Amino acid sequence: MGPWSRLSVVATLPAMHLRTFAALLVTAALVSAPNGAVAGRSHDDPGRAAYPEPKAGLWDYDRYISPSEIGRFRVRAGNGTKPPKVLGVHFNVEIAEGRCPKVETPVTVVAKPIALKQAPDFAESRTRYQWVVAQNTTYDADYAQHNHGLRPVPVSVQVAETAPVAGTLSMLLQQSFEGGKFRWVVNYTALSFKSCRLFALSGRPASDR
Repeated sequence: MGPWSRLSVVATLPAMHLRTFAALLVTAALVSAPNGAVAGRSHDDPGRAAYPEPKAGLWDYDRYISPSEIGRFRVRAGNGTKPPKVLGVHFNVEIAEGRCPKVETPVTVVAKPIALKQAPDFAESRTRYQWVVAQNTTYDADYAQHNHGLRPVPVSVQVAETAPVAGTLSMLLQQSFEGGKFRWVVNYTALSFKSCRLFALSGRPASDR
């Protein structure tokens, strides 16, 4: 039957039958969509869930040895195509390796806000949504011993009131399953300068304390 013959058949159907015929055509289009997808819906649909950013605002490091505050930093939310950033990193010496200042000496990272990078390859059991301060987003075995696979970014480091010196910084922010739900945490902050390596093992947003 040619196309014109099909049109003539449709034209002779009652109005109710036309509505039924149209519904059948729509159903056929949906069923024939590839891989069961709904026709006209793209895999790049902006309505799909985005990769969540770390909670914006002030974050605190946890205490292990020092009775005083360990340190803080701030997360600035991303904007459009711009990623979230870390700024104002400072903490007191607590866990250290090498020739370092004494415990509780204040140390400040002197740098412009540092862009965070998505790094889902760093996911481990019961964690998700990894973001890093690092040059890499996949595990680098050359930096396994001191930086947990993160290749640090260059920064300047100020110890107490002395002049800033060259150093490096790496951090991992992620959601970790704790207390029956996922919570934002920071792990593995490593700050190196001269022959000293300083560590802050974990922390969390100040609003979650």
